[in-house]
Amino acid sequence: MIEIKKNSKMKFLDSSILNDNIKYNDLLKDIKLIKIKDSIIVDQNLDVKKANNYYEKSLSLLGGKIGYEVSRNEIFITEYMSSDMTIKDGIYIAVDLVKILDKKIRLINPDISECYILSVDDESECVYLMFHEIINGELWVDSDLENYKQPIAVFIANP
Repeated sequence: MIEIKKNSKMKFLDSSILNDNIKYNDLLKDIKLIKIKDSIIVDQNLDVKKANNYYEKSLSLLGGKIGYEVSRNEIFITEYMSSDMTIKDGIYIAVDLVKILDKKIRLINPDISECYILSVDDESECVYLMFHEIINGELWVDSDLENYKQPIAVFIANP
């Protein structure tokens, strides 16, 4: 089950979007996940052996597992958009990606909860998606989404 929370600036997003069929599957088909120690991250042609060897150091540099996962799992949605697409299209691509990633993560570890963070930079019209495992209820984002200047939404996926 996926739950959406958003700030008032995220105008294009309605919770009914989760019920829509995935329509950007062709754009997103190459997204792969890998496991580095106990973290699930997007495979960006990472040297898995090196990443496993430096995992503990990465955790200390990035403030723990959540910081590590967010830094490794930032996806620039705008890269998947054609020039005729709008921010609204980018948001829909991101929502489709949340659904796809959630299914893929469930295959790796069906018992974890994840937090997906969708943000839009109004000035550059860029759309970003980040995600991390929720550990002891801790989220990487401020619980009051109205504190953000940009449109932001959080998707919480539970087993």
